[in-house]
This record gives sequence, C-alpha cells and structure tokens, in this order.
Amino acid sequence: MEMKRNKRKLDVFFLITGICLAAYSIFLLVLIVWGFFTSLKADLGSTNLFRQNKVWLPEGWPWQWEWKNYLVIKDYVYVDIKHGTIRIDMLTMAFNSVLYAIGGALVAVAVPAFVAYAASKTSYKFNVVLDVICLSCMAIPIVGNQPSNIQVLKELNLYDTMIGFYIQKAHFLTSYYLIMKAAFGSVPKAISEAAQIEGAGNYTVMFRIVFPMVSKTITTLCLMEFITLWNDYTYPLLYLESYPTLAYGIFYLVFQNGENRIRTTPMRMAGSFILFTPILILFLIFKDKLMQNLSMGGVKE
Repeated sequence: MEMKRNKRKLDVFFLITGICLAAYSIFLLVLIVWGFFTSLKADLGSTNLFRQNKVWLPEGWPWQWEWKNYLVIKDYVYVDIKHGTIRIDMLTMAFNSVLYAIGGALVAVAVPAFVAYAASKTSYKFNVVLDVICLSCMAIPIVGNQPSNIQVLKELNLYDTMIGFYIQKAHFLTSYYLIMKAAFGSVPKAISEAAQIEGAGNYTVMFRIVFPMVSKTITTLCLMEFITLWNDYTYPLLYLESYPTLAYGIFYLVFQNGENRIRTTPMRMAGSFILFTPILILFLIFKDKLMQNLSMGGVKE
C-alpha cells in the first residue's frame, strides 16, 4: 500500500515537472518565433513594431517581407579595432568565432578528460586533493581577477592571442572534470585488465578502449562548451581585441555601432538570428547526443 502511495507521489511530481518544462519550452519557442518575424519587418518604430498586427507577422506576403535585412546586416556589421584604424568585417568575425569556439571547446574538454582518466584509474591519495581543489575553485567566487589576468598575459606576450586563450582554457577546475571522472569510473576494470593481458599498453588501453567507450560523454561536453563559447562576447571584448568574434560583433551592433540604418529593432533581431542559426543547425544535427543520458554500459560481473 505504501509503495503505491509513493508511486503516485512520484507520478504527480513527474507530471508537474513535465508541465512546467513544457510551459517553459513553449515560452522560449514563442520568443524565437517572434524574434524571427520581427527580423523580417520594416522599421516602423518600437511602438508600431509591437502593434503592427496581433499575430506578429510582417505586412504582406512572405516574398514581400524584408528579407534584405539579413543582407544589410552582412554588409554593415563590423568592429573597429586598434583605435579605429582597422575594420573587421562579418566574415572575418565568423572565422574568428570558429577558431575561438572549436579550439576552446577541444582544449576545455581534453585537459579535464586526461586529468580525470589519471585520477580515476590510479589509487594515489593525491587524487582526493585534486577533487578538493576542483570543488573549492568551483564553489569560491573569484571576483575582480581580470586586471591581474590581463597583466600576466601581457608580461608573457600572450595577451590578444588565440594561444593565450587556449592556455587559459587548459585547466581541469570545472565540472567537466567531475563528469569525466564519473564516466571513466563506470568503465569496469575487467575491460582494461583483459586488454593488458592481450598485450595492450597503457596508451592503447586509454585511447583505443576507454576513451571510445566514453566518447558520447566527451562529444556531449564538447558540444555544450562550443555553444557556450560561440555565444560568448565578454572574453573577446577583454582579451582578444584583434580577434573579435561574431558574438562580439552583434554586441557591437547593439551598443556601439553608429550606423543608424542598422540600429533598428528588426536589424538587431536579424543580427541575433545570424548568430543563432549555426547553433540551431548544430542542435538539429546532434540533438540525439545532446539529449541522451550521460551513461554507458560495460560488462556483466
């Protein structure tokens, strides 16, 4: 009888949670649809833009909508660097975004993965120290460290370089370390021992057996980090003056760009959707990997 009550409570809990998540998803979807339709409207002022019609659609038939907004954005979005002496166009910013997001994601996941593998496959007492350091750095807020970081990077001639950014991402003090350690710990030791009996070395076991078994977890973390870096404009704003990314370009469009023609709400929405589209395509391609459980199977003992 008590088990049935507990099951009913769980069913009610999951039902309420599902309704809340569904409502939140619908809310986000509505915002995306509204933003897309707004990006295809003519500039009528903020007040008229919201009151244009009740269903948010642009005036006229779809082929009469302002699709040219996206072409205007491509031609007019830019970032001035080096005190205005150099102008970076949108294609260059997109290339910088690829270097920034892909390279940063690989480094940010690879380093915790290697450290987590060593910590999970060895029984040294120092592993506990690594866990404490990681949890402490995640729990203790570090505020106001940008000036010191910039000073150190300048002294090492790494400021305003992609190499300096990659070096800053090369640490294990993130939740990725804990996730990867749990993933490696779930791989039965019997698999590694069987491979070593057959003559496999330590690197063979690591790269050809264990890492492929947790490849889904690694891929998911890489995708999550890529999305985070693709949308990040704060780091390029502070540390990469010569490598403005697409996210920084959209930020520059909204707050600093002086071209009145593209400082309208439809133009800003068009710029935001240009930034959003690669993430949407990436999600549609890898949605199964992103939505799957971070779990894996092994051998039965």
